[in-house]
Amino acid sequence: MNSVELTHGIVAAIIAMAPPQGDGQPGGYTWLTCLIPLVPIILLWFLIKKRNERVRQEEEQSKLFMENESQPESGVIKLWNPNAAANLALLFSPIFSAWLMAKNWQELGKPDEAKKSMTWVKIWIGFLPVYLLLVVLVPGIPMPLVYVILLVVWYYKLGKKQITYVKEAGIQYEKKAWGKPVLIALAATVVWFMVAGVVGGAAALANPPKEMLQAAALPVVNQIVMQSGLSATCSSVVITGESSKGLYDAIATLSDGSTLKIQIQLKGQQILVNVPPQ
Repeated sequence: MNSVELTHGIVAAIIAMAPPQGDGQPGGYTWLTCLIPLVPIILLWFLIKKRNERVRQEEEQSKLFMENESQPESGVIKLWNPNAAANLALLFSPIFSAWLMAKNWQELGKPDEAKKSMTWVKIWIGFLPVYLLLVVLVPGIPMPLVYVILLVVWYYKLGKKQITYVKEAGIQYEKKAWGKPVLIALAATVVWFMVAGVVGGAAALANPPKEMLQAAALPVVNQIVMQSGLSATCSSVVITGESSKGLYDAIATLSDGSTLKIQIQLKGQQILVNVPPQ
């Protein structure tokens, strides 16, 4: 029913309600006809009410729509790809991967697993300096093999766990950008190699390899041979043993085939050569 039909209906109802006049016909102009001017007011109130209800419904629907639009955005899980994070342990060490996976576990709502990952971060931070010192100072220990074993243990105990969990649970996630963590890892790797170079250089000066001592001793032996009046020159020096700390027994071979027993002593930055009685 439109507004015109509604108006006609109201007017007809008012006329019909009027008491009959003397001829018995309804609709005479009685006191009820004074209500007719109120019809537009009643109609206007009705239209305004309907309009307000429609506006309120539209506002509620719009508000609900906005809430539905914003809710998924805040509930999206954002992760670094677990497979890539685990594989990057080969390039940047498990410290990098375990830290990323700890952040992933936090995002997945698994605080206990995040703590386990951070525990491995601490383990690797403590292991790497020990690894470096043992590689430099005790080269006989197969530390690279120990490193690989720990890496495999970490992967199957923790790294693979997150990969399997995300895959089996069918978790849909938004991939986090790699730029910032990779830059941090690159910077840390540069610092690591700088520290390793300094430690390795200091260790080499404190305890140089035999090849370095033999090469440094050769020109010194040549000077001693020349001062002795011999025409031969020293062609090679071979260390045969270490009699005491920093004192090495060696044999110098001359160009004429003869040999000399010598002693090489490392004293600070100097190489001293002594020719004992033959």
